[in-house]
Amino acid sequence: MEITLENTGPSTKLLKVRVPSQRVKAAFDEFYAELAPKAKVAGFRPGKIPRPILEKNYHQDAQQEVLHHLVPEIYKEIVVEKQLKPAMPPMLTKVDWTLDDALYFEAQVDLIPDIKMPAYKGIAVEIIQADISDADVQKALDHLREKHGELVPLTDGRGGRSRSALAAQP
Repeated sequence: MEITLENTGPSTKLLKVRVPSQRVKAAFDEFYAELAPKAKVAGFRPGKIPRPILEKNYHQDAQQEVLHHLVPEIYKEIVVEKQLKPAMPPMLTKVDWTLDDALYFEAQVDLIPDIKMPAYKGIAVEIIQADISDADVQKALDHLREKHGELVPLTDGRGGRSRSALAAQP
């Protein structure tokens, strides 16, 4: 397998991969082996369709399925081999099926950036002490009471004022 990595930005790379024809052929063989028992083609019984007929009728599906299974598998191998730290799945930018049954694809890969931490130990930090008195706390509580308080008239449960409310009035 031929792999090329090109830097396209500070934390992005362009991955160019050429998958050999043997591996691509094995993936196609696996697809057609799974498809053969359940494929439907006029004039043939399921499971009895010759491979050339399957290839003719299901070639587009086969390419999509092989691409769907082979690219993630190869990508995982490349990540391990090249010790990449991807931030997200790759974005395929180009796919070519070559004449010799090999597969060529390009993918844009976003990597987790390498961040070098500066020396932070020993940095002096000024601690500011806040002097809060009981009067400051009381003032803040009174402000909250005024802001969120709700005036509700006192009633005796029958819609009228209670005796204590009447007694409190002059």
